Amino acid sequence: MKTAGKNHYEQAFEAYLSVNSVVYSRIRQESRFCWKERKIKSFDYFVRLANGPHMALEVKGRSFYGKTLDGLKGAQSWVSADDIEGLDRWLCVSQDIQAAGFIFAYLIKRADFDGNGAEIFEFDGRYYAFYYVDFNRYCNSMKRRSSSWRTVYMPAASFRQAAVETSAILRPDDSRF
Repeated sequence: MKTAGKNHYEQAFEAYLSVNSVVYSRIRQESRFCWKERKIKSFDYFVRLANGPHMALEVKGRSFYGKTLDGLKGAQSWVSADDIEGLDRWLCVSQDIQAAGFIFAYLIKRADFDGNGAEIFEFDGRYYAFYYVDFNRYCNSMKRRSSSWRTVYMPAASFRQAAVETSAILRPDDSRF
């Protein structure tokens, strides 16, 4: 069920959006938009929420080897500096984008995993947990991870405070939240 140009994290996220009746557009990654003679990295999805903002979302796929998501211990939160710069520029140049953030798509790797109440999504025989972090919150807490790889991360305590299950932003009226 592989679709050209998408990794399994993006495929799972698209299936998750479809199951939740969320209107979205996948953004082509082959070309970059130029603004003031600088190319801007494309984000992954433009999501139109019925009762909320139109959002630019960047999906970051990560494997999760922990036994539980409780406290998000062991959850990787790094992104590239290009991701940060791209989302920041898109927020400046597009009137259609009212909010931006990262979707951390965690592929659950342990058979003895305890969801502990977290929403787990099955796709193509794999299990995923999706967490959202607001772009501005991420930027306010990020630290350099690697200057040579141009990556940043959110410290664990900040990440635990900022990360919410993606369903909380996609279905804000859901009585579970």
